[in-house]
Amino acid sequence: MAVFIMFAIPASMFAQETLFDAAKKGDVEFVRQFHGDVNAKNNYGNTALIVAAGQGHTAVVLALIEAKADVNAAGFMGATALMFAANEGYLDTVQALLAADADVNAVDTAMGGTALMYAIRDGDPAVVKALIDAEADVNACSSGGSTALMVAVINNRPELVRLLIEAKADVNAKNSQGITALQIAEDSAIINILKKAGAQ
Repeated sequence: MAVFIMFAIPASMFAQETLFDAAKKGDVEFVRQFHGDVNAKNNYGNTALIVAAGQGHTAVVLALIEAKADVNAAGFMGATALMFAANEGYLDTVQALLAADADVNAVDTAMGGTALMYAIRDGDPAVVKALIDAEADVNACSSGGSTALMVAVINNRPELVRLLIEAKADVNAKNSQGITALQIAEDSAIINILKKAGAQ
C-alpha cells in the first residue's frame, strides 16, 4: 500500500507577486524593489512596461524606465508600450513614454499601425495632439495603405480629422485599393471638412 507524505506549503508561495502582476495593478513599490530582468516577457510576449502602459499606471511606467526597461520593446502583435497607452487614451502615460524617447513612428506587425492610429481609434484629441507634437508621421500608411486621416474618417472623428489636416495630412492620399478619405467618409460634417481642405 502506497503511503503519501503531505508537506505543508506556505500560502505565500502561491500568492507571490510577479513583476507582471505589479505592473498590471500598479504596485510601484514592488517594481522599485525588483531586481530581476525588467525586459522579460510574459506568455503574450509583453514586457512589464507594456502591461503597465496598457493599464495607464504612469508611476509604474516611470519606475520601469528608471530600471532600464526598453521603451521600444515590441509585444503582442508587435505593439509597443506607446501604442498600448495611446490605444486606451492614457495621456500621462503617453507623455512619460515620449519623454523617455519612445519611437512615435514605430509600426506594429499586425496591421502596420502606428501609435497615432491607435490613439485615433480611442478618439482622445489630447493624446492625438501629443503624438503629433512629438512629430508623429501623419501620412504613414498601414499595411492596407490606410493613413491616420482615413482611420479618423472610418471612426467618425471630425475633431481628429481637423487636427490631422492642420498637421498637413494628405487629404487625397489613396489606400491600397485606390480609395481616398473622402470616398470613405459617410458623416456629413467630415465630408464638409475634407472638401474645404481640397479633398477630391
